Amino acid sequence: MGDIIKMLRISKSTYFRLRNSGELKPTKVGGRDYYRQEYIDRILSLKKTK
Repeated sequence: MGDIIKMLRISKSTYFRLRNSGELKPTKVGGRDYYRQEYIDRILSLKKTK
């Protein structure tokens, strides 16, 4: 969780909101969450437009 929060420069509450809404869907592998690059790119592009 910490790495993606730092990468996207978002708060923990925003992270959980994005996960709960389905905008950021993790894939669990060995107890860790991994995120597809397309989800990360979409969120970054949305942040740039604001």
